[in-house]
Amino acid sequence: MLNVATRHLTTLHSFNNTDGQLPTGNLVRDSQGNLTTLHNFTYYEADGGYPVAGLTMDSKGNLYGTTEVGRKGDCGVLFMIEP
Repeated sequence: MLNVATRHLTTLHSFNNTDGQLPTGNLVRDSQGNLTTLHNFTYYEADGGYPVAGLTMDSKGNLYGTTEVGRKGDCGVLFMIEP
């Protein structure tokens, strides 16, 4: 978090490849206001990898997004995460 008045930055988490890497998307809070891991992508054939765009939420709370790589042809996936 960045304190605008003091210009002090607080690191909340440093990724180490076992818990993720190269985060590029937007953050989303759950209904209690927490930031949490929604899914750990396994890469390629299973469910894709490198989710690089922001998430979109529908009226039921489902989150939709895309990955840069994965699945047949390594062209990425469109995914949905249910609440």
